[in-house]
This record gives sequence, C-alpha cells and structure tokens, in this order.
Amino acid sequence: MIEKLKLKNFQRHERLEIKLDPKVTAITGPSDVGKSSVLRALRWLSMNRPMGVGYIREGCDDVQVSVKVDGETRVQRRRDKTKNSYRIKQQGVSWSYNAIGSDVPEDVGNVLNLGAENFQGQHDPPFWFGLSGSEVAKALNKIVDLSAIDEVASLLATKIRKNKTEVQIWTDQVDRAKEKVEGYEFVTQLVDRCKLLKRQLELVEKQEETVNQLKQALFVAKDSYREFVHKYDIAKDGEGVVKAGDVIKLMMDKKYELRLMVERARDFETLVTKEVPDIERLIKYREVYNKVTEEVQSLSSLLREVKIWYEAAGMGEKSLKDIEEELTKQLDGVCPVCGGPFIP
Repeated sequence: MIEKLKLKNFQRHERLEIKLDPKVTAITGPSDVGKSSVLRALRWLSMNRPMGVGYIREGCDDVQVSVKVDGETRVQRRRDKTKNSYRIKQQGVSWSYNAIGSDVPEDVGNVLNLGAENFQGQHDPPFWFGLSGSEVAKALNKIVDLSAIDEVASLLATKIRKNKTEVQIWTDQVDRAKEKVEGYEFVTQLVDRCKLLKRQLELVEKQEETVNQLKQALFVAKDSYREFVHKYDIAKDGEGVVKAGDVIKLMMDKKYELRLMVERARDFETLVTKEVPDIERLIKYREVYNKVTEEVQSLSSLLREVKIWYEAAGMGEKSLKDIEEELTKQLDGVCPVCGGPFIP
C-alpha cells in the first residue's frame, strides 16, 4: 500500500508531500491549485504517462516523484531534458533503471501494482458505468488479475501433459529395464561363483603362505645339510689321518723287514765274493731278490698312497718329507736291491 507521496517540480508543485490514509484520502482546495496534478503525478510514476517533459515546473530543469510503499520500500522517478530513470530502494539496497522508454520497468510495476483501471479523472464519465459488459469484464480482470488464473490453469495443464508424457516414457524405460534385468539372471549365479572364487583365493593365499614357510624350512634344512656334509668331510679327513697312521705303522714294519733284507743282501754279497756260489743257492737268492723287489715296489706304492692321504688330511708335505728323509737315512741313501742311489 502507498503510504506517502512526494512531488518536486511537478507542474504547479515545487515541493509537496502527502501522507495517504490506509482507507481514504481526500484532497480539497480551490480550482487550479494542483489537485489533479497530484493524481497525474502518481499516474506518471506508475504508468509513465503522460510522456515528454511538458509537466516539468516552469523555470526548473528536472522533475521528481516518489512514493513510500509498505513502510520500507521507496520508488522514485526522475526526469530532466536528457535523463529518464527509476530507482527502487529497499532495506538499504538500491536498484537503478536508466534509459527508460515508453514502458515501466517490471520491478517498478510489481512494487506499485497500479494500472489504468485504478485511475478516474475529473472529467471522465462515471466509473465504469459508461463501459460495455466486455470492457467491465476486462477491467475487473485487470483488478483481480483473473488472467493469472487462466495462465496458471494453462500452465498446470501444460505441466500435467508434460508430466504424463514423462511418466509414460519412464514407465516404458522401467519395462525395458525389467526385461533387461530378467536377461541378467545369470549375474546372481556369477556373484555366487565370485564368492566361491574369493574363498578359494583366500585358501590359495593361505596355502602360499604355508609353501613359503616350507621353503624357508627347506632353506634351513639345506644349510643344515651343507653343515653336516662339511662336518662329515672333516670327519672323513680325520678317518684318512687315522688310516695314514696305520699305513705309517705298517710302513715302519716294512722298514724293519727291509732292513733285515738289506742285511741279508749284504751277507749274500760277501758270500758271493768269497765263494763260488752253487746254482741252488743262487736260485734261492734270486727268489729272495725278486721278493725284495716286490716288497720295494709295494713299499713305493704305499709311500705314494701315504703321500696322497697326508695331503688329503692336511698334514702337509713336510711330514712326508720327514718320512722320506727317515727312510733314506735308514737305507743310508743306497737302494738295497740295485745298490744305486735310493730315490723315494
């Protein structure tokens, strides 16, 4: 509702402010003092009529008309020879509308909500009595905005048709989707198989973990086996040392026998130089010689085996040399068979 009206430089009014009653406001005064100008200023503000600049007070450059609506909203119209603008101020926020043509800005029309049917001039015929039935209907329609009902009804009908179409489309799509779903019944079986595969995969993962543990145990067993083989080789080498000791003992026994044979050979040599040997004794000495030769060969073979055993047992070449030197010393460096140098 319009609560206050202000005019500045509008026709006869240099400055005028009118507070309007919520029900009825009467403007009285002599003729030609500007009573109609007040109604004309409100019409100019709300409908942009009359047009032009003929209503600017004589001697002034601009004109302003403003109203206060519903306590907080203000609408102002300003016009000079070059500018034509509206301004709305509401709750401390302002909106300006410039370069106005023949129409009123939509926001201004929505705030004021006034039309030609709201104005009755001094020289107009009695209100609506001179109008035809259709003209009255149009005027009523403008006042109560019956066209809005028609527009809403039309809009609702349009939306209902549109919604029905969309519902039908969605229904068809749902039916097609159901058919497709029926074609995907195997998905349930596939899900069950996936669950089974998942359980099997978990079992395989557990088995892989067990396999890894077995591999680790196998590595440990291999390390233990290598350690066992190493200790076995050491033990075997120790056994070879024991055998080498037995061989050395046997060799010492052979050495003693060889010394006896050497002494017999020396006796045989003395006998040969002093007496003419008879054939039978020579044959016997020949047999002794052959036997000694076999013993020497056996002893040499035994020495080679001892050398190999000593090397395998890690006793070193020094011990063998000591044995060879001892044997050479016992034989005085002379072979008891051929009388030549003894070479082990």
